[in-house]
Amino acid sequence: MVGAEVPLLGQIPLDTRVREAGDAGRPIVLEAPEAPASVALRDVADRLALRRESLVGKPLGLRPSR
Repeated sequence: MVGAEVPLLGQIPLDTRVREAGDAGRPIVLEAPEAPASVALRDVADRLALRRESLVGKPLGLRPSR
């Protein structure tokens, strides 16, 4: 996969509510569904769900770092 093209699926805006929800153990999309970060995360999830190419079963060429 070295040199593979990786499309940008979205950009998640900075929002302190993301950290606060994470600290509380709750996803931001449930804690503040109207937050711009929540909207952006749902958009990314939608784009991933619509992808025709899957990585299932493909070697990614990744090695653990130490």
